[in-house]
Amino acid sequence: MTTVYRAHLGLVIPEGDCALRVGNQTRHWHEGSTLVFDDTVEHEAWNRTNETRTVLLFDFLRPGQSMDQLDDLPPEVAAHLQRRTEPPE
Repeated sequence: MTTVYRAHLGLVIPEGDCALRVGNQTRHWHEGSTLVFDDTVEHEAWNRTNETRTVLLFDFLRPGQSMDQLDDLPPEVAAHLQRRTEPPE
């Protein structure tokens, strides 16, 4: 089980077919509204318009979890963060 939930905050949402499916539920973004979901469930997002969709993604801890229980980062992300935190030579 993952220790976080994922959230999408709609910032710029074009009119038309622009949505997120989680499991068998499909939801549409709305500017200024947040969709929260468990990303361990099969999901997909799409923007079938010719305009740009801008969504802020963020994670937050599940109830009862703590920062020391966070899931391991994907290796590419961990390497990027390591480079950013190393002191310059």
